[in-house]
Amino acid sequence: MKKGLIFLCLLITIQMNSFCQWEQCNKGLYGGDVRVIAVTGSKIFVGTERGGVFLSTNMGNSWIERNEGLTCQWISSITTDDNNIFVGTHEGVFLSTDMGNSWIEKNVGLGYKGITAIAMKGNNIIAGTFFYGIFLSTNNGESWTHKYNGLTNTDIRTLVISGSNILAGTSDGLFLSEDNGGNWTKKNLGLTDFSIRCIAISGNNIFAGTDNFELLISNDNGLSWTQINTEMPYIQLHSLCINGNNIFAGTQEGIFLSTDNGVSWSKKNTGITYKWINCLLVNENFVLAGTIDGIFLSTDNGINWIQKNYGITTSWVNCLYGMNNNLFTGTSYDGLFLSTDNGNSWEQKLSGLDYSFMISLSVNNNDVFVGTDGDGVIHSTDKGYTWLEKNSGLNSLYITCLLINGDIIFAGTYGRGIFLTTNDGNSWIKKNFGLQDSTINCLTSNDNNIFAGTCSGVYQSTDNGNTWLEKNSGITNICITCLSINGNIIFASSWDGVFMSSDYGNTWSKKDSGITTKYIDCISIIDNNIFAGTMDSGIFQSTNNGNYWLQKNSGLTNPDISSLYNDDKNIYVGTRGCGVFRAKLSDFGITSIEDTPKLRANNNLNLSPNPASSTINISYSLQYNTTAQIIITNSYGQQVYCANLYNVNATNEQRHSIDIRSFPSGLYFVTLRSPAVALTKGVVVVK
Repeated sequence: MKKGLIFLCLLITIQMNSFCQWEQCNKGLYGGDVRVIAVTGSKIFVGTERGGVFLSTNMGNSWIERNEGLTCQWISSITTDDNNIFVGTHEGVFLSTDMGNSWIEKNVGLGYKGITAIAMKGNNIIAGTFFYGIFLSTNNGESWTHKYNGLTNTDIRTLVISGSNILAGTSDGLFLSEDNGGNWTKKNLGLTDFSIRCIAISGNNIFAGTDNFELLISNDNGLSWTQINTEMPYIQLHSLCINGNNIFAGTQEGIFLSTDNGVSWSKKNTGITYKWINCLLVNENFVLAGTIDGIFLSTDNGINWIQKNYGITTSWVNCLYGMNNNLFTGTSYDGLFLSTDNGNSWEQKLSGLDYSFMISLSVNNNDVFVGTDGDGVIHSTDKGYTWLEKNSGLNSLYITCLLINGDIIFAGTYGRGIFLTTNDGNSWIKKNFGLQDSTINCLTSNDNNIFAGTCSGVYQSTDNGNTWLEKNSGITNICITCLSINGNIIFASSWDGVFMSSDYGNTWSKKDSGITTKYIDCISIIDNNIFAGTMDSGIFQSTNNGNYWLQKNSGLTNPDISSLYNDDKNIYVGTRGCGVFRAKLSDFGITSIEDTPKLRANNNLNLSPNPASSTINISYSLQYNTTAQIIITNSYGQQVYCANLYNVNATNEQRHSIDIRSFPSGLYFVTLRSPAVALTKGVVVVK
């Protein structure tokens, strides 16, 4: 009996979770963090941070996602020959033998799956890892052997195979193996910075770039090294690529080119929107650069660059906000985008060339306010076609959150507290009296009640920010990451889970049963439904004021959620690395929320007992007098009970008992349906 009950409880969770279906809605929302590039014939593959692998067969003019079977989409390395493509991820090595159409995990023998680098020659594949050294496969990845003899540093940054030699760059210098990884010898003579980030080989010359701004050359197989980038700015080197006499260096400040073996360097950044270069690939006809703002192509040896992001849907979305059928999303590096068709398509309204991080958004009719990382507040009155900076009076240009409350706009900042404007940002006034923390993580309001979340807890102001009072009673970890309010109900998340207050923050109680992580980044309240977006476990929903949560991730390929927004038909989530996803509110049992009757606050459709054996007791409250139906279906969708309810009185809680003695054991769904509301709960019948 007990085992059967556990099975049925698991089944109810699975069934309830299957009702929602997320879909990516990123047409036009192109860009993302391209980490690695590989070319085979006319095919170009790029690996992204959290978005997997993309393929182009037309010189980057368009890209197609190639992630079937790729269970980890955080790509750190890639290598290819004519038939095989290997990618290294944070969860091991994957192989494709059909040009990326499908992937197979190849991790037998890997003692550690955090892959940092991968290289191939013939049947030999070498994989480097975080802090666990190097592994070798001689059978196309079917099995791996640990190769560490002489390798005194196991933090592998980069790998290069040249002839019979394998070179490994680590956080403690460069190591050389001349016997297929069997033995390693340190090659650090002349090095002053041992953090090797990248290696390239041209003839007898080995070039190495370091974390701390040095480019070095060795012409004696690594026995000695000489620094050669004395004319290059003091910047971190990420990638090196060589074609003939041309040496390209990718750095945190863009691309540099040397045509004289590294003696002199010139910048080559025309057309590149954000100059953090992750990787480079060069051949006779073109140069490709992977950046945190996507992929760029040059066909004139780096003189000019063209962005080639069409189809790459790995944007890092920080914020979502909408009004009047206009949905805006702010990203890191890729700019600001607008959708006027519920996310079906997006148009870029502000590129990363103009401003960097879009941290926060607030919209009021045609007025759009954006908080940025380092550029303050920018304002548009024409849906994003033109912009003005609005920073007079702000002494911090790192805007963490924005809140429009009537004619007043509040801006939370990093390190300088809260600012207020009553003239659309033309001037700002600091409003910090009573705040014990000057870094503001979030803001929310209900009429005259303004709430601020900080790493010193929750603060409330009832006088437009003139004074703030601490409101932390019951919160066990007071570093607040997000706040959401509906009436007198407030939900807050901290690094210790979710908390709820029903008295404007005077007292709080923990409400996170069912949530499998403490890392909650955003909360949204839709009528009696509360949604929580997490940094590592996707979306959770509660329909009973947070008493219990269910994970709702069907179709969601990225569990790192940064933001939530809903209109009257859909709910949207922004992710870090896979753009925007969308699901219908009806998938969650929510009808259109615009002017519809709904359940009373603090009341839900309740079933007891659960599990049940002879009788189900149903209690419910509706906001308006109406007619309704109670419908029960089994797990196959077959209706087994239906009752019409007439003249339901909205004043009091209603009760209804159902005889279930004839019901076989199993999972059933009870639906309360009125002209405007449909709510469903599961119940287990045990005999």
